[in-house]
Amino acid sequence: MSRLWLIFSYACRRKTNRDRNMGRYIHVAEHLLPPLCFLDERMFHLRSGKSLYTVPTDPMVLLFLDANHDVVLPEPGNFSERTVHAPLHVVTGDICVFPANLPRIYRRHSPPKNTSLRTTKSTGESASRIHVLRVLFRFPVCAAADQSAPDNGASLSLPDASDAMQFVRDFVSEFRHLPGGITPAVHERITTFRQEVETGAPGYHLRMSAIWLDFVVECARAMTSAGKSQMMTPKTPAGEKHTNRADVLVQRTKQFLVENHASPLTLDEIAWQAKLSREHVARTFRQQTGQTVFDYLARVRIEAAQQLLTDSALPVTEIAHRTGFSSPTLFGRVFKRLIGQTPQAYRQEVLSQVRFRPSILL
Repeated sequence: MSRLWLIFSYACRRKTNRDRNMGRYIHVAEHLLPPLCFLDERMFHLRSGKSLYTVPTDPMVLLFLDANHDVVLPEPGNFSERTVHAPLHVVTGDICVFPANLPRIYRRHSPPKNTSLRTTKSTGESASRIHVLRVLFRFPVCAAADQSAPDNGASLSLPDASDAMQFVRDFVSEFRHLPGGITPAVHERITTFRQEVETGAPGYHLRMSAIWLDFVVECARAMTSAGKSQMMTPKTPAGEKHTNRADVLVQRTKQFLVENHASPLTLDEIAWQAKLSREHVARTFRQQTGQTVFDYLARVRIEAAQQLLTDSALPVTEIAHRTGFSSPTLFGRVFKRLIGQTPQAYRQEVLSQVRFRPSILL
């Protein structure tokens, strides 16, 4: 019996222990169109020296919003000949596709000596925290058509949905890892998900279904065109084909802003990375997106602040500093303008609504 199998067996015996890590649900969207089951944003902590064992029955796509962990997967041939490898190091910005009934263990990453920056940039509290957005799927059982119904010529002929279901089923039927998959385009989907859940506007379930089914199609196409080893890269978001220089400029600028939002950026610095004049960058960005460069940067910073407000105990002044604001006063003013309430009020409201469940369900 392999050492990895012993680890999984031990985790199975430990999973009923009272000393479980607890998961916090932050945003949840249920009752979505098939084959989507539901989406949720959740966060949990791994205590020092502890591991988390899980074997969900539904397939899912996991977007890692904050992580620096190893995921231990079964060796090939141990579980239905799954072609996966262990351990896998996942960090903030990665995306993973997990098929149904695939056992896995999450544990803190232990970087080897002489490791790269990718393995060491998350330390302290963030090293124990996993913050994810889950997209879960459940495939309905198609009943046979009612042959007794009379055909009077007035019935509407609908396209067969079996091909679409099979497309998604194939996508989530095997493990996939997308390093750096959370691009600016995906980040905007996450922003929309949070806004729709928080406002609860009529039809938001339908909109969520459309947005995230489209996300699945984009990922699958990117994997097909680029190969399983390089499924999606930060330079070209999944499913996006740049048709002109303006599109390329906007996407590169968004990527730069997302990656450097914690720094005190100026328009000159933003334009320098594009090797273009500040006037050209500002004008093109506004023409293509309908907002200024700094409007977009403010939204990215506030999104990062919302995450820190809900999944950390950091004071507001520290959060303002970590998200690139020059002062807590400016942070509070921008936060209230975009979110409609102060950072303190937002934190209290979200934490009063979260639900706790054993993170064995991840």
